[in-house]
Amino acid sequence: MEMVMETMTLSMLHIPLSWVLILYAGAFAVSCTGWRRTLLLLLAFALVSNALIVLYRYSQAWPMLPMHLAPVLTPCLLVSMLLLRSAVYLSAEPLKRRVEQLALLAIIICLAAAQLFPKDFYLPFLRSDSLFAHIMLFAGAAGRVCFIFSLAWSITFFTATVEERSLCMRRVLSWAAWGFVLWTLSMFSGEMWAYLGWGTPVIWHDPAILLMMAVWFIYIALLHLHFSRTWGLRARALFAAAGGCAALVLSLLADFGPFRPLW
Repeated sequence: MEMVMETMTLSMLHIPLSWVLILYAGAFAVSCTGWRRTLLLLLAFALVSNALIVLYRYSQAWPMLPMHLAPVLTPCLLVSMLLLRSAVYLSAEPLKRRVEQLALLAIIICLAAAQLFPKDFYLPFLRSDSLFAHIMLFAGAAGRVCFIFSLAWSITFFTATVEERSLCMRRVLSWAAWGFVLWTLSMFSGEMWAYLGWGTPVIWHDPAILLMMAVWFIYIALLHLHFSRTWGLRARALFAAAGGCAALVLSLLADFGPFRPLW
């Protein structure tokens, strides 16, 4: 009886990823109309559905690490941040609204790619029940959220007025710096996990680790460009936009499998 109840509970948590994608697409469409309360309601509904998918995957793998979770966990954290901000500021400023729309667009692209390039969900190795594995996963997803906001502000720079551009670049730097800190924490937690599990801090043939390092170096270059002031605002914004797009693709690439059309 207990096993039947557990199976029923897990089946209730199993929500199709396509449903969450539709909800986020609807939220993006509503965000273009300016209906803030409808937008918040849709985002809250999408967030609950998204969180249930994360919970389902964790319940299947716990105490191990659920694999290929980044495309699902990242939107969950990003929308949580948007809702927390909106709870304080219901009417968003035009500049921040554009950033919000770009962040939602990044979520939609991320989930659409997860639909077209799905990797099979499987249980990981026995030693992945380390706490460092879960820190790596959540710190990496939080860092990716910061990178998305940094990317959104860098794109907004090119549509902003001259007076607004300094603000945009300050936000680009702020989000990039927080993302860099969280990404570094994720990297070193992953190295500790690898050392405790396999006796080496770096597994060089693992593409996920190499791609994490590539993203790390992109943001080292961005921070150096900002603090050295050798490039102008426009050039730095262009590098932040191009580097942000590359970092988003590289940080998710290991979680995508082969192309599988839906038709």
